[in-house]
Amino acid sequence: MAAQGRFMGGGLRERLFARYWRRRFRAARDMGAFLGLVRHRQAELAGFAARAEARLAPAPPPPAPEARWSWRPEALLRPLSPAALLRPESGAALGPGLALHHDAGPGAAFMLAQRKAQGAASRFALVFEAYEFDGAYLSLSLAPPADLPRPRPGEAVRLEIDLAASRPVKAFLRLVIARPGARTEIAADGELASGRRIFSFAAERAAFPIREDDSLWLDLILDRPRMAALTFRDLSLSLGPA
Repeated sequence: MAAQGRFMGGGLRERLFARYWRRRFRAARDMGAFLGLVRHRQAELAGFAARAEARLAPAPPPPAPEARWSWRPEALLRPLSPAALLRPESGAALGPGLALHHDAGPGAAFMLAQRKAQGAASRFALVFEAYEFDGAYLSLSLAPPADLPRPRPGEAVRLEIDLAASRPVKAFLRLVIARPGARTEIAADGELASGRRIFSFAAERAAFPIREDDSLWLDLILDRPRMAALTFRDLSLSLGPA
């Protein structure tokens, strides 16, 4: 009976919720303002859905045994201070090895926060919520430590993403290898949706042979992520056979 009561109570709340919004719709004099309110509520609910998916995420598989190294930004392993950034400036550092870049205006409403992750190799997840993001892109730059080996011929750097997303987002990626007076990029692109995705960047695609003293970082660029809630449950780079 208790379970039945809880079910009936939940059904009653749902009916009252639907009735409330029907009344708001019928009473609305400014339909544009009403539509904006509904879309804002939809974005909020989508954000809760993305967080729920993050909590239900399975543990990621261990790195391949043939990988020479595997690395995650410290923002996924140790607490950040502050744990949430509202309208962060472009270039903001999110701990060692991770930075945020964007072209949003000063009035844009978006947030990047660190939350506890469950059932994942990383201890934390990074949550991006954008309700009024007016920019063309938002980018996460991942820079592994300089003392890690650089890719040799026949090897590739792999980016592995585990994501919970309220909607698919187009992504452009580039692995950058730079030295004084020279720079080369290895590009990839694809759609990011909820789930796990792997991108591979083979050393042979670089414009010049990669040296151990070259700088190396990866830019993950999200195309127009407005009205999106994205939870990065895991984000890692590894080096292994191509």
